[in-house]
Amino acid sequence: STHPLTKTSPSSFSYTITNLQLGVEYHFRAVASNAAGTVAGDDFTFTPHVILPSVTTLDAANITSHSAILHANLIDLGGDESCKVWFEYGTSTLYGFSTEVREVNESGIVEIEVYDLQPGTVYHFRAVAENSMGKSYGYDMTFETLAVKAKAETNGMEFAVILKGNLTDMGGDDACYVYFEYWEDGGEKQHTAKKVMSSEGEFSEVISGLKENTTYYYRAVVENSQGISYGTNLSFKTISLPSPPSVETMEAVAGQNNATLYANISDMGESNSCYLWFEYWNDKRMATEVIIVNSTGKYGVEIDNLDDGVEYKYRAVAVGSNGRISYGEVKNFTTEAGENHVPEIDIISPENGTVVGVETSLVASVFDADGDLIRVEFFWQNGSKIYEVETYGGIVSVAVKLDYGRNYGWYVNVSDGVAFNKTSLYHFYTMEKVGVNFTHTVIFVNETAYFNASYSGNIVSCIWNFGDGSVAYGRNVSHIYASSGSFIVNLTVVDAYGNKGYIEKEVKVWERGDANMDGVINALDIAMVKRIMEVRDNLSAHPPADANGDGKVDNSDLQIIVNKILGAT
Repeated sequence: STHPLTKTSPSSFSYTITNLQLGVEYHFRAVASNAAGTVAGDDFTFTPHVILPSVTTLDAANITSHSAILHANLIDLGGDESCKVWFEYGTSTLYGFSTEVREVNESGIVEIEVYDLQPGTVYHFRAVAENSMGKSYGYDMTFETLAVKAKAETNGMEFAVILKGNLTDMGGDDACYVYFEYWEDGGEKQHTAKKVMSSEGEFSEVISGLKENTTYYYRAVVENSQGISYGTNLSFKTISLPSPPSVETMEAVAGQNNATLYANISDMGESNSCYLWFEYWNDKRMATEVIIVNSTGKYGVEIDNLDDGVEYKYRAVAVGSNGRISYGEVKNFTTEAGENHVPEIDIISPENGTVVGVETSLVASVFDADGDLIRVEFFWQNGSKIYEVETYGGIVSVAVKLDYGRNYGWYVNVSDGVAFNKTSLYHFYTMEKVGVNFTHTVIFVNETAYFNASYSGNIVSCIWNFGDGSVAYGRNVSHIYASSGSFIVNLTVVDAYGNKGYIEKEVKVWERGDANMDGVINALDIAMVKRIMEVRDNLSAHPPADANGDGKVDNSDLQIIVNKILGAT
């Protein structure tokens, strides 16, 4: 129960209670007691809620080189039956990316996994919760993805100068560079061209220009985002080189994303068989699988995963069973140009015409049917760029800090390097800064005084503290003071976004008859009443002179003051 209040006349009363639990239903009733007994009012209930959802960002977990699980604690749904929760994340506090959105109907821990992260990188993230009243944000937190060295082992040389290796561990990266280092005994190291591998497995490379009857050492090498790892050192010895096979690069047949490369082995040289493959490139050199041929003739190898509408160079390579190598001339082919789809974009929030807080995020969803890399650019209405990010699709966002009470226009551009798209212009408004004031009538002891609030912003709650232990709720309220004197009245308002504003004023509570308003009733008040009666002063400047409260000052007021001085009732 609350502490008892003493009342000397019928009137309303209130009491502030604190330390309540959010989301818990409470019962209450008023109780009055005097010498004759105790009575209780009807039972009522209330449930404390915050207006916006309340969410806390928690530590990330299960962090790898390319993924992590983000955690948040949804403390309260803000009075709604359900709430949307997601995370914003990126390499700065502008974020740039958003996770999927989860619809939840109860408080508790929310976790969402993020993928396609860069290894050895610090990421910022925060939780976001949204209900019908708006959004709230958790604090910014960070995590760092792992950076693990890759491992490689060197396999034995399979034949002649074709070196083979085995990539056994990607070290958490999506792709690694692999190549070979080789050298003569006591000589300077050389290395083959770097190749990209996106999965564990064997790789090979041909080295040429070797000396006869010479011992060479070699080892496999792999690079990832963390560093370089080496395989075991192995060796081989060349012999006197016999004649190589003869190979001719022939015309290729190209499709949109694939091609078949052809070569003609016209002479096997001094070999019973040979290895045949093709090198091809546009910006980086690649190689086809190696096939074994046992006779002269025309051979073809199909390649895929090519970009459409792009020119590629290629040549045939043949290595005889005796270790001699031959190259065909360099030719080119161009893949067929495919239909390019325009990237799609949809604005998610803020929606047109909505009101948001001064700290919010601009959020959009992007998609490209071709799977192209999309450049996403956020702009204000005047054309100034807010932020840009590159993605293959999904939800993108940028955190912004804005001014109170303004209209903002924004739009988003997307491009896949070929096609361009943009949204229409969207508008939203930021909330008004919370402003508050109040007025009141002249206050007399044991009489009802009226208090009226004025404010700006989307105010949903007004709390009055009258300075005598009493409180009230609402825009316009009344109160009765039991004694005269000075009191500090506090008015606190809360808007729909949880922002608060308050004002404190000193108010004077007068006793009727204190005509000169000095805090005591004596002969000086009689003199003031006479001055007002003689129109040498006015009642509006001295309201307590109206001792009987009838709206005028006359002999009856004078008599009441005399009686108070004499102690008469």
